[in-house]
Amino acid sequence: MKWEEWLDLPTIKALSQHASATLAAFLCFIVVGVAVKYAPLSEAVRAILEVIEQSVLIGLVIWFVWQTALVLWKGRIGNAPTNSFVVA
Repeated sequence: MKWEEWLDLPTIKALSQHASATLAAFLCFIVVGVAVKYAPLSEAVRAILEVIEQSVLIGLVIWFVWQTALVLWKGRIGNAPTNSFVVA
């Protein structure tokens, strides 16, 4: 039997791409957070930057979850077996 009959390779590929993009975003936000923490900034500027950073990070995670859900849904309708389940 072929691997394609046992594994849904396009879905696995899409999920791994989204996971690696999410990991890269988290690492970038950690670097920015450390830079803001140790930069010689006033407390007001530091607080504003942290709120902006946290808001963007939450929005980015929501966006990645939405995109992953779309990929899974399209794969389920398009070429996935009818008895498969999507587990989040």
